[in-house]
Amino acid sequence: MIPDLSFVIPARNAEAWLAETIGSCIGQMYKGIEIIVVDDASEDSTRRIMDWYASKEPRVKPVYCRGAGNRGAARNAGIAQATAPILAMLDADDLCSQDRARETLRAFSNGIEWVCSGAEIIDSISEPIGQRLEPGIPTLARLLDTGLAHIVHSTMAMRATICKTYPYDEGEYQAVGLDDWHLQTRLLADGAALAYIPRILVGWRQHVSNTVSTRNPETVKALKDKFLEGFRAKTVA
Repeated sequence: MIPDLSFVIPARNAEAWLAETIGSCIGQMYKGIEIIVVDDASEDSTRRIMDWYASKEPRVKPVYCRGAGNRGAARNAGIAQATAPILAMLDADDLCSQDRARETLRAFSNGIEWVCSGAEIIDSISEPIGQRLEPGIPTLARLLDTGLAHIVHSTMAMRATICKTYPYDEGEYQAVGLDDWHLQTRLLADGAALAYIPRILVGWRQHVSNTVSTRNPETVKALKDKFLEGFRAKTVA
C-alpha cells in the first residue's frame, strides 16, 4: 500500500539522537506513513541504528549514500526513494509531535504546494528551553529585507512534484548548511502556494555541533547576498 506521507531524514554521524528522531516518526497517530532514513557517509553507528529500526519496523526504509558527505545530495537521495505524494522533511536531531503527519496532511488542500509550522526549541536531552519559533506565513519581502526565510526546515513538507522540480542544492550552499534556505528562497520567489500550520509540530534541537552553531557567518552572508541580489534588483525595478 502506498503511504500518504513520507518522512525524509538525512543522517550523518547522528548516533546521539537518531533513534529518538526515528521513534518520533514511528509514534505518529496517523499510521499511513513511511520513514526514509538516509545514511550520509556516517563514520559512527548511524547506519547500525537505522538498520536495526528497519529490521523491526517495515515502514522504516534505509538509504545509503557514498562519498564524503553531502547533505543536499542525501536529501535528494531520500526524496528519490520516497513513494508518498507528500514528503515531510526532518533533520536527524529533531523530533516530531505525534500529530505532525495528521496535521500536515490536513493542510494540503486547494492547490497548496508546501507547508510549514511552528517549532519548539529543545536542548541536547530533548527538554524544551522555553522558546518557540512561530513565524507565521513567510514572505519573499521579509526574506529580502532580513536574509532570513523564517522557516525551520524540519517543519517543512512538500508535494512530491515540488520536490522533483526544486531539488536541494548539492554544491556551495549545502557546503555551509544553506541547502534548506536556498530551497525555501526559490519556492518563495517563484510563488509556490504555501500554507502555515499555526501549531507546534516539531522539536528543533539546539546544540553545539549543529550546523547553525558551526558555520562561518561571513561565508553565509556572502552566499546569501549573492543569491538574493537578482531578486532585490527585480524588486527595485
